[in-house]
Amino acid sequence: MAAPASGSQDALQQVQTFKAAFASLEAQLESFLAVSQKDLDTQLQPVLRASVQLALAQATQAVFLCYLRAAGVAEASQAGKAAERVRLYEKKVRKLESEAWLAQNSAQTQVNVAAANRFISAAIPDLTLAQRAALKAAASRTREQARQRPAKPGGKRKASAAEEAEAFLAKELDGGVGVAEGRAPATAL
Repeated sequence: MAAPASGSQDALQQVQTFKAAFASLEAQLESFLAVSQKDLDTQLQPVLRASVQLALAQATQAVFLCYLRAAGVAEASQAGKAAERVRLYEKKVRKLESEAWLAQNSAQTQVNVAAANRFISAAIPDLTLAQRAALKAAASRTREQARQRPAKPGGKRKASAAEEAEAFLAKELDGGVGVAEGRAPATAL
């Protein structure tokens, strides 16, 4: 009997490599599918859950393409549509992951009160001594309230420095400082 041709040896080697890779994928998917969907939903954070679902969709797509090729079918339009849906989902998941990373690793913005006071003093140079004293007292009250305030729960959004400054100026200027002497309210600033 003659030895098989090198082309069939190559094909046999590729089939064996495919079988080994498929067995490895099957073992990994079995461990994943052994856990109930309800357990995954409760144990994983939403971004991680989306990443796991993306990996499952990609594995399913790869197995489907292998099936089509093994059956001798050219990649059908359905396979192309499925691949496009998986790519769109992957893009969304990557965007969520990057947003989560930025939220976790970005530095917190803090207001430099001394610089803000210098800015206010330069922007409103014609304040009387009483008005300046009222602004300083309000700033110290705000600092004291911020120190005494307990930590916020994780879900609430912190007001930006611009929002806090606008609220502070509106409260102080509309509350009597400057209005009595004919100055414009804070909205005109």
